[in-house]
Amino acid sequence: MKTTLYSALAVTVGPGLAVTPLLAHHSFPAEFDVDLMGTVTKVDWVNPHSWIYIDVKSDDGTVANWSLETGPPNVLYRGGWRRLFAGSPDNGPKK
Repeated sequence: MKTTLYSALAVTVGPGLAVTPLLAHHSFPAEFDVDLMGTVTKVDWVNPHSWIYIDVKSDDGTVANWSLETGPPNVLYRGGWRRLFAGSPDNGPKK
């Protein structure tokens, strides 16, 4: 009887306890509120989190390369970002 009760509790409560830490995993807006002005030097379109690298010039003239973690590529695409490939017709200068 005890073994059946413990098994039933493990099956019903165990998965809930295992998932609880995952609930707070994706909270990008709650982490930082910083304004950065710079030049985008690289964008890594990788799952599960893309990365944007920018060069930011400080007041004393030094340049620091910042790496910013974002959501997946689909979130960037829906936000207006586009990935251009070498030889793509969209790579030319805008008129």
